[in-house]
Amino acid sequence: MQNVYYYISCFLMLLCAATCRAQDISSDRALLMVHFGTTYDDTRQKTIDAINQKAREAYPKMAVREAYTSRIVMKRLAQRGLRKDTPVEALLRLRGEGYKRLVVQPSFVIDGKEMALLRREIDRLRPFFDTISVGNPLLYSVADCERVCQVLAARHPANVAKGEHVVFVGHGTVGPATALYSQLDYMLRAGGRHNYHVATLEGYPTQATLIQALKAQRARRVVLVPLLFVAGDHASNDINVEWKEALEQQGFSVSVVLEGLGEVPQIQELYLNKVKLTVHSDLRKSSKMKQSESSSNLQVPQLEKDEKSGKLYMNDHGAKYEVIQDRAIVKLKRSCQLPEDIKVIRNNSLGFITIQVPQNTTLEDYVSELRKSGLFESIDYATYGGW
Repeated sequence: MQNVYYYISCFLMLLCAATCRAQDISSDRALLMVHFGTTYDDTRQKTIDAINQKAREAYPKMAVREAYTSRIVMKRLAQRGLRKDTPVEALLRLRGEGYKRLVVQPSFVIDGKEMALLRREIDRLRPFFDTISVGNPLLYSVADCERVCQVLAARHPANVAKGEHVVFVGHGTVGPATALYSQLDYMLRAGGRHNYHVATLEGYPTQATLIQALKAQRARRVVLVPLLFVAGDHASNDINVEWKEALEQQGFSVSVVLEGLGEVPQIQELYLNKVKLTVHSDLRKSSKMKQSESSSNLQVPQLEKDEKSGKLYMNDHGAKYEVIQDRAIVKLKRSCQLPEDIKVIRNNSLGFITIQVPQNTTLEDYVSELRKSGLFESIDYATYGGW
């Protein structure tokens, strides 16, 4: 029932957006930049607004929009008269304006909780679009981490002669993605940058492990640098006040660089490169989808109905099969996920999934909707057997 209400609300939002369309569009593709958000105007202009503008300049033929994920930030901004869409609102608004193929690029640093929530929200809306391609966060691969290490070390040189150590302070998370911070920390020193460290506010490495490492290396001066996309509340209060005071109490001379990652031109380019990869992926996906729609594996056999019994039959190479009317068999396309509202009966090692047809929905109508979703490599009927 919850899914029913969800899709009803989505339909109403789509209807509203469609009636408010201001102009015709020449392309059905759009780019949605997704940010956690910030209430600090100065850092927003240097980070979020700056990368949004660079995206518009890089893709002038695509509509470029933004969305925020932090409800607290959006609420505070709304109190000041500045309204921001959530990802769901932005996606439905774009669909109401006629856009069917979307590229979504988050400005998240790691693949943590925010990224997981964004993917779930997008998966629930996939039936409304032809394609939705999602880019990766800043630190996703080993190569990503290596490039970020190079950029940050070059931007924040440590004065080794004066015993200076540079510490990049990230947010951290409770999930396995927090291991990326330890990876960065290791990579910096493996590259000969022994006066560089990585620590987190809410993950690992911790402030305690950082202090231990600084004392072991007899550090005298410490420079704290936010490993955050924006230098907002965490940077201004947690890092610039709490962490600074804690390290000073340990005898270190501490300074803070209040600069978000999103202000660094080279970091902005790394994000835009991810947009480029995702746009190209979307083009390939759209091409494959068109080929798939015309291929035989999505040409579902015609059904014959016995009017007396109400049973459905299909013919396959001369054999007649009775169709099971409350289920279908599908195989997902690569990189696609099954929407949460689809009930799985069973699946096998070859990737074929038997799914339940919703109540009050005919098998033929349901299969038709599955084909339109663009999620499946193949769709077929389940049968009792041939005779």
